[in-house]
Amino acid sequence: MYYNDYYIEPAKSANSLNMQVIWLVLGITLLVGAGIVLYYTIFNKKVIYNNKFMKGLYDLVHFKYFVISDILKIAYIIAVLFIIMVSFKYIGRWQFLIILVGGNLILRIGFEFILLFIDLCNNVKNISNRKK
Repeated sequence: MYYNDYYIEPAKSANSLNMQVIWLVLGITLLVGAGIVLYYTIFNKKVIYNNKFMKGLYDLVHFKYFVISDILKIAYIIAVLFIIMVSFKYIGRWQFLIILVGGNLILRIGFEFILLFIDLCNNVKNISNRKK
């Protein structure tokens, strides 16, 4: 059995791929342009905001405060709950305590090192601001 549309399909898929690339390039161009326009208009240093939301958004964009420590603390809680749930799979066996205690201990040490580095960066920033 021979299909007449056999050789038409690659042309359709190539056309679809070309349209996807065009939309991707157009979307990236619009995003970059919008980012530049927002940075130089709304988030300009000369603009003074009385609105609390816009002041907070301005501070967030200009990195007046960091949110990474809050995100890491939430990620730590989720990871602890995940380790606890995984450890219950091995309940009644020796792997249960190893995963429950050891996994949480290793996780805690890892997150403390990351938060220690972030606190070090914040302390250096505070010292730099005091000298100014």
